[in-house]
Formats: sequence, structure tokens, C-alpha cells
Amino acid sequence: MKNAKIMPYLAAGGTVLFWSSAFPAVKFSLDYFSPAALMLFRFLIATAVLLTYCTIKKVPLPERKDLPMFISCGFVGLFLYMWAFNTGTDMVTSGISGFIIASAPVFTLILSIIFLKEKSGVMIWIGVLISFVGIVIIAFTQVTDLQLNAGVWLLLAAAIAASIFIIMQRQLLKKYSVMQVTAYPIAFGTLFMCIFLPNLFREIPAAPMSANLVVVYLGLFPAAIAYFLWGYALNRSEKTVYVTSFLYLSPFLTTIFAFFWLGEIMPPLAFVGGIVVIAGMIITKLKSPRKNDSKTPDMKYQLRFFFDYGSGVCIWAGNEHAQKKFESYPIESNILPISKTLKNELDCLIVEYDSSLNWDDPSNPSPWTKEQKNDFSSRADIIYVKLENELGSKYELKNEFKGCI
Repeated sequence: MKNAKIMPYLAAGGTVLFWSSAFPAVKFSLDYFSPAALMLFRFLIATAVLLTYCTIKKVPLPERKDLPMFISCGFVGLFLYMWAFNTGTDMVTSGISGFIIASAPVFTLILSIIFLKEKSGVMIWIGVLISFVGIVIIAFTQVTDLQLNAGVWLLLAAAIAASIFIIMQRQLLKKYSVMQVTAYPIAFGTLFMCIFLPNLFREIPAAPMSANLVVVYLGLFPAAIAYFLWGYALNRSEKTVYVTSFLYLSPFLTTIFAFFWLGEIMPPLAFVGGIVVIAGMIITKLKSPRKNDSKTPDMKYQLRFFFDYGSGVCIWAGNEHAQKKFESYPIESNILPISKTLKNELDCLIVEYDSSLNWDDPSNPSPWTKEQKNDFSSRADIIYVKLENELGSKYELKNEFKGCI
């Protein structure tokens, strides 16, 4: 039992280690590959792994009407991001690259407030301001002859591209699973990168075996396997915030890896700036003090109950209040405040529902008989009642399934 509780955090720690090692690994590889060829080589491997997984698990493809959004995600979140990241990292140390990219959540927060109309408090804006001060400190260490290193601008552009990608992902996550919203944009982004195939074919034979192996590592571990570990950690942890807190360690670990691997020494003032950036990000997570909280009636967490093929869940956030609490639109059963028995019943029902679809040809009728459909619907209604009882008065559960198979 103890091991089961520890495993999600071990997975999160492993993920952050992989992601942190990517910065010096990219820096090392850029001695032998151009930024364009490197990103293509890396994500050809990652795409192959992710699409193989999707094929084995029969993860549904996006609907045709949503393809423009998936393609845009791939272009902005992978193609533009990786080009700016690789090119920028080639011009600065790995540690500075790590701290600047770590500021992406700050830009995500600003864009969410502007475009998604998310609420902002005093602590959020204080944190944003502090993070920007940290970025300015880092940038100051990269000024030569009164000119700012172009790598800093490129890495800031990469951080902004990453934040735009996250905003777009949030919209897709209202309809698709995490795997779909990760794997398919990566595949589309890799297609855009294929314009650099001539560069890659020219550079691979000239690169030493060590450089090729490092790029294979980048494609397998920080790009593909780390995603699976991160998904496992988020799905199995008691609280999402316990897992995401590991991300604050990433730029510091990057600095350590870069020192021992590449012999890079980060300017002390830049390191201070990095600490300021992380401190600002932590402050944005703090709640602003509110007046007359005791007079404000408790808002209920609205949840939606329905099944969606391949999603792995049957509970979805029904309002912003619920989405903020669970930090996701689709809600895994293991983070719901219900008994372990009911969690297991939900998971079994989700797996069973997936078998009602003809995965070889989804357009064909369901392989289930009418009796099977009726039986499943009856058990789903029973589960719904159990959920209502166990969730209690703080939750408002809406049944949107009603036998739809």
C-alpha cells in the first residue's frame, strides 16, 4: 500500500529528471547538428513511439472538424517552440535556457486571463511582476556591448509559444483525452519539421555515434517516456499540486547536469534571477485574501457524468469551480472524494463501455446486443446514485449519459 502511494511521486521525480537532462543534452547535440535537424531527428523518434502506443491502445483519431486545431497545436507548440528553443539554447548556457523556459507558466497565466477570461487576484499579478523581474535579471547577464543576446529573445519566444500551446490544449481537453491532445499535435508538428529532412540526411553521417545516441535518448526519454510517467503521476497521485510542484526543481537540476556534463558555470547573477522567476511562479499559486468570505455562500462543484470512448474517465468538470479544484476538465476517479470500492466500480464500467464500440470500424453499429446495452445502462444508473450519495452536498452531479450507446 505504501509503495502504491510512493510510486506516483517517483514517476514525477523521474519525469523531471528526464526533462531537466534535455537542456544539456540538446546543448551537447547542437555541436554536431543544426537546430532544425536536431528537432526533426528527436521527434521522429518520439512520434514513432507515441503513434505506436496509440495504435496498440486504439486511441481514436481526432474528428475532421477539429483537425485545424490539432494542426495549429502541432505548428505552434512543437514546430515553432522547438525551433526557437533549439536555436536559443545554442546561444546561451543550458542553465539560463532552463530558467527562461521555466517561465512559460507565467505567460500561460497572462494569456488565460486575457483570452479565457480567467479570474486574477492580487497575488497573481504580484507573482507575475516578480517573475518578470527575474527574467530581466537573467537577460542583463547576457548583454554584450549594450546588445542583448539573441538567444534570450528566442527562448522567450519559445516560452510564449509553449504557453499558447497550453491554452490551445485546454480547449481540446474539453473533448479529447490527454493522450490524444499530446500525441496527435506532436505528430502534426513533426510533419512540419520534415522540411528539414535534407539537413538531417546530410548531418547524421557526419555526427559521431555519441551524438546520435544522445538524440535517440532525447526522443525516447524526455520526449516520449517522460510523458507516460507524467501521465501516470497525475492520474495516481492524491493531489495534482503535489506532482506539479516537482516542476520547480527542473531548472536547478538542469544547472547541475550542465555543470557535470558540459562544464558550464552559470553566472551567479543569472542564477539569482532564476530563483526570482521561480519565486514569482510560486506566489501566483497563492490565494489572494478576500473580504467577507464568511458572507459568501459556498459554491457547489458541478460535475457531469457521461462516458466517452478512449477517455479513461466518466466524470467531467461542469463549472470553473470544479475545474480549478481538480485542475482538469476530465476528472480521474482516483482523485474523487469517494470510496475505493466505488472508484474500482467506475474504472471497471469505463473499460466495459469502451468495448461497446467497434474499434476496427467505429462507423458500424455497436457489437453489443440490446440486452447488453440495457444491462449496462441500468448499472450506470446505480453507479450514478452511489456517486451522488458519496460526493455529498458540496457537489452537484448531472447525469448526461442516460443510456447513450
